[in-house]
Amino acid sequence: MTTKELEYAINKHYFESSKIITTNLTKNSGVVSHECDVVVVTKSYYLLEFELKISKLDLKKDFQKKHFHECDNIKKTFFVVPEELEDCIELIPERFGVIVVNKKTRVDKSGKTPLEKTYYPLRFVREAQTNKKAKKLTNENFIKICGLASMRYWTAKENELKRNELIIWQKAKICDNCKNRYSVICRSCDKYNNWEDIE
Repeated sequence: MTTKELEYAINKHYFESSKIITTNLTKNSGVVSHECDVVVVTKSYYLLEFELKISKLDLKKDFQKKHFHECDNIKKTFFVVPEELEDCIELIPERFGVIVVNKKTRVDKSGKTPLEKTYYPLRFVREAQTNKKAKKLTNENFIKICGLASMRYWTAKENELKRNELIIWQKAKICDNCKNRYSVICRSCDKYNNWEDIE
């Protein structure tokens, strides 16, 4: 199972019961003191952290970090692992919650055409201890998280446009005729010319 699949599983589970969900919230955001793989803002404006691990080695390395997932803005921290890592949960300290993700396929017959769908049910193996110092997010911090989520969405859209070649995102060229820089046809002199790569 991949990290992307674990992100998807958390999003599907918490989508309707949260204010917003985003990935890779960093120290630079000014909201948390360390990088969080996934954060969920609850409807009561508390922050939940989800640390995603897909290998035993990755899990062991996490506890060598200096911050040790301590932050006054985070109410609870959960470690999220695929089913094949369930035998490694004894490595996770007691104060952290543990969520195991399974990957299943089923046929959805609710529509006109039956669809085979993949889904990721979560199993809460252990509840996380509550950080009693945690405070509700301020409006300013909530807006920062919303801004980050929006930026990630539009970055993904931009990358989709690039992949579908609907927007140009390539090395610029120099028109031999007028020396302006364009990628396909020179809009200054309207001529197809030999192109010279810019080094």
